[in-house]
Amino acid sequence: MGALMRSKDWSKTPLGPMSQWSRELRLTVGLVLRNRFPMLVWWGPKLVQIYNDGFRPICGAKHPISFGMSGSESWAEIWNVVGPMIEGSLRGESAIA
Repeated sequence: MGALMRSKDWSKTPLGPMSQWSRELRLTVGLVLRNRFPMLVWWGPKLVQIYNDGFRPICGAKHPISFGMSGSESWAEIWNVVGPMIEGSLRGESAIA
């Protein structure tokens, strides 16, 4: 995933070029990519997704296209369920009722 991360033209994503990423985003991405446990981060208002090698099998045929794509685009078929949970979480609500 590190090679894919370096080869991606991030300027064509809502995150913009890596040189302009915040320290927090760079640290988070480093943590995700170096972890063996399946991890996914959705970042920014568009919830751009970055995931690690452990998460790749979860993406299935969506990989590698889904890397750097917004969560709502990548997971359109389940976003009606997942989206409201994520939005609630971003408002500080628990995803578990």
